[in-house]
Amino acid sequence: MLLGTTGCHWVPLGAIGDAFPWIAGIFPEPEQDAVIQVGGVVQRQGEREPFLRLVLVLGTCAPIPGAAVISFQREQDLLQSWAEFVRILDPDIITGYNIQNFDLPYLLQRARVLQVRGCGPAP
Repeated sequence: MLLGTTGCHWVPLGAIGDAFPWIAGIFPEPEQDAVIQVGGVVQRQGEREPFLRLVLVLGTCAPIPGAAVISFQREQDLLQSWAEFVRILDPDIITGYNIQNFDLPYLLQRARVLQVRGCGPAP
């Protein structure tokens, strides 16, 4: 869970969503396995429904009812856009299943491997 400084946003991120290829029992390695999808649901504290459902996808995918789907041809662009989304949103809380121990570290390491600018901790 990450705590921000302003705003009242609750962001259950389905972050890494998926890395490719996924083999049962073997975790993907950021040095070689691409991030193919990052998803997020944004909800304001006290509101019953999210105001945004967003999926960033490498390549294409079928429409997802109720979600904005943005497709990218390059993984670097997907990761750059995800970082910009989080920076602009400036959430107070980012949460998801095992996001702190897997998703966020994987996304950040993968961005480092691909030398994605602006995707990582501030200096």
